Amino acid sequence: MALNLATIDDQTTKKRYEVGTKTKDDLERVHKYYIDMKAEWDFLLAAYEGTKALIDWGVVARHERESWDNYTRRKSEAYGFDYSRSVIELFNFYMFKNPLRRELGGLGDDELWETFEKDCNLEGDHLDTFLMEQARYADVLGHIGVLCDKPNVALVTRSEEVESGAYPYFVAYRPQNILDWEFERGSDGRRRLIFLKLLDDEGFYRLWYQDHWEVWEIPETDATTDTGDVKLQGEP
Repeated sequence: MALNLATIDDQTTKKRYEVGTKTKDDLERVHKYYIDMKAEWDFLLAAYEGTKALIDWGVVARHERESWDNYTRRKSEAYGFDYSRSVIELFNFYMFKNPLRRELGGLGDDELWETFEKDCNLEGDHLDTFLMEQARYADVLGHIGVLCDKPNVALVTRSEEVESGAYPYFVAYRPQNILDWEFERGSDGRRRLIFLKLLDDEGFYRLWYQDHWEVWEIPETDATTDTGDVKLQGEP
């Protein structure tokens, strides 16, 4: 279910983004693959969501000699059987019909693991439920990105982590929210992800580098940021 970025990027040397102040254009710039696939992803999601979503996407075209009244009425009377959703739901049902079994060894008794399993995304979703949901949308869109992060809190001991509930958690990103990425080929010949730009549900641009991260938003004026190296640029 995790997006294999290495299969869709052939740019391995030139960094398109540097650390520092960003412009609106910098934040809104997307990868060339994203440009090619965005309309396809939106169509696939609309096909899964049903007839109304497909009509809103624009699948019902207006004939050049058709009046707007007739066109509007034809769209309002359109009906679909939502076969795309039925196929996805059926496949997803059989994938997760039986309880998932994991060989975890000693990790299975770990208190933080048990907490993570019960709430893997800090939204109250059990790990199995999260995986089932992301598998569904991976079937629809072709892939889903899953980011593993951890709260930025200064804790020293294991007991402090348990007490505060600070543990790694998952965040899912649909392809439409994975805006840009960059790879660099190391001395061993392997390509490594060195840059990733995501757009979250709250409208924040999250930029991940090898050694730090940045969070930006685009207000009505200039972009502002709160950076992961604890350096504040502008207003948070």
